[in-house]
Amino acid sequence: MAPEPRPLVLPGQPDAGGLLLAPGGAARGVLVFAHGGGNDHLFGLAALRDALARAGWALATAHLAGHGRGGRDAFSLQAARERLDALVAAAAAALPAHPRALLGQSLGGALALDRATRGAPEPVACVSAAHALEVRPARWALGELGALLHPAAYRAFGQAGVWGALPAFGPFKRTEFPVRLPPGEAGRPGGYLGAFARALEAMRLLGRLAEPDAPLPRLLLLHGEADAVVPADQARALARAAGPAATLHVFPGVHHLDPLFHQGVLDALLGWLTATSTIPRPPRTGGLRLGAVGLLASSGPRA
Repeated sequence: MAPEPRPLVLPGQPDAGGLLLAPGGAARGVLVFAHGGGNDHLFGLAALRDALARAGWALATAHLAGHGRGGRDAFSLQAARERLDALVAAAAAALPAHPRALLGQSLGGALALDRATRGAPEPVACVSAAHALEVRPARWALGELGALLHPAAYRAFGQAGVWGALPAFGPFKRTEFPVRLPPGEAGRPGGYLGAFARALEAMRLLGRLAEPDAPLPRLLLLHGEADAVVPADQARALARAAGPAATLHVFPGVHHLDPLFHQGVLDALLGWLTATSTIPRPPRTGGLRLGAVGLLASSGPRA
């Protein structure tokens, strides 16, 4: 049985649309999920949500800043950082005695790694994470056609229907998955994709993973070799920069659109979560560098 979502309040974040999806009975931990740019907090999560529930894990998620129907906020790197920090804090408050980890997909994966470089304690898993974005929608569309022929796509269609399983792309389904930009960004080259590319550039992930503010937590990088949006070489570069903190798995035949429906990806993630949840959590006393948010980090599983 699929877990039932219940609201998760993120103080100071009225546009977040936070949700906590808990399994029946006691949860063994909570996975905080940051979705990819241009979609929303629940799109494409059917297989992951059900797999986590069967394994006893709760899932906490919210819209990225500037995303979600009915919202009024705008996307920026600082706003996205504050939203993610608030989501992790809300998940910790909802299940305070539980191990937790952070999972990000695509742009959300970059934001998760960015948080790790700022001294955050929770282990981080990333699916299709990018450190740079070359905006070439036509090339992406051609390269990702193979995802629709992958068995993972059939599972997605079965769970969400063909229309519901197709992501937003360019103007396609954009009213369903809006992206709001501040006035200064809205007229710049590349539209919202250009804004995402500039946010990735500002993160400087390769350099900051190599020289983080504090020791990195455990990092898991999951990537498809057939990814036409974020080449798998980006995952390899991120893993090299992070050094021994990172574990990398590259899956042949997996694209940018289908990894969260791929059984191998899900198995790797669940195995990593099981190992992570058995690691003792040492006390943590320092403040986490969160820019304008300024929250104190609560303890979490560490490498």
